[in-house]
Amino acid sequence: MSMEIDTYQKESDDQYVDWKGRKANPKIHGGIRAAAFACVVEVLTNLVFLCNASNFVTYFSKSMHYPPATSANMVTNFMGTSFLLTILGGFISDSLFTRFTTFILSCVIELLGLILLTIQSQSPRLRPALNSKPSQSQAAILYTGLYAVAAGAAGLNANLPAHGADQLDHSNQRQISAFFNWFFFSLCTGGLISSTVMVWVEENKGWNWSFPITVIVLSLALLIFISGSPFYRHKRPTGSALTRIIKVLNSAARNWKASQDERLGNQYAVSALSQNRADGLIQSHHKFK
Repeated sequence: MSMEIDTYQKESDDQYVDWKGRKANPKIHGGIRAAAFACVVEVLTNLVFLCNASNFVTYFSKSMHYPPATSANMVTNFMGTSFLLTILGGFISDSLFTRFTTFILSCVIELLGLILLTIQSQSPRLRPALNSKPSQSQAAILYTGLYAVAAGAAGLNANLPAHGADQLDHSNQRQISAFFNWFFFSLCTGGLISSTVMVWVEENKGWNWSFPITVIVLSLALLIFISGSPFYRHKRPTGSALTRIIKVLNSAARNWKASQDERLGNQYAVSALSQNRADGLIQSHHKFK
């Protein structure tokens, strides 16, 4: 019975819709073609992220006149924030929006942050004078743009690989494995371009070319991702595992000093709730069958 319920739950959870909210057509939506968009976009987004991460130390020390130690610490905080916020990006896509919508919102946030940094890097009025520290307004612009980029990159990293995997049949483990192999190859390709071509541009044309180029590249990535909308299938948000973990911890904390009878009563309540959810999944399965 439990295996049957698990099967029904998997089939119920894997109900997908197209960009108009209609039930996805397997002949049109999803598949290798749709997943390939994620790999192409990953090359561009990772190029942007690594290019800026390697360029920030030079920008902070030479243009914003921060000490080298402070500049390195700012980059460390930027990197740490971008990775920690992936948890929030995953939570949003699991609970509120689809991964497609969350990716677009995150990409727009990162793009706005890059545009703000580009304007500041090209405008002498928004940068401190020679041998002087940045003013409060200049620092505010810098940190706003910097952490907008970090927040946007976190949303991209949390949702792009999962969105690509959603396009494929999860029962076909060979296909899923092949996708993540290609996705990792795309990630490395973006890093290779950022550490070769972009480094050459910064050394020969000037580091200030980095920001405008990354704005163009990220805009191109966004356009490519949106262009695949007719081929995507979207998984409806079903709730985050993080929420369920918090509920379990909260219940365990409340039952810490509860009597034996109260604990048994809570167990019966949880069992009844699980049985009701399983019955609902079975009915849902027969409805779509």
